[in-house]
Amino acid sequence: MSAKDSASKLEFFLSKLEDFVCWLLFGILLVVAVHALLLSQIAALYYIATAVLVCPRTPLSTNVRVASVVLAFIVGIAFRLI
Repeated sequence: MSAKDSASKLEFFLSKLEDFVCWLLFGILLVVAVHALLLSQIAALYYIATAVLVCPRTPLSTNVRVASVVLAFIVGIAFRLI
């Protein structure tokens, strides 16, 4: 097995792991948003917006998506939504 094949398999594995974690976080945020509907519509909207940013199928480049998610979490902490 060459180093190129090994690197390719590792990259494939990490890509699948990233997709799994993103979908898991997406699902958790949607469950929290449904629960937040009982408490506050603004909080529910925040969680849904953050879930859309985290979703792997969001048509944003990786850098823009990561920056948006970090900004969303900072806003959530600042407004005590997290």
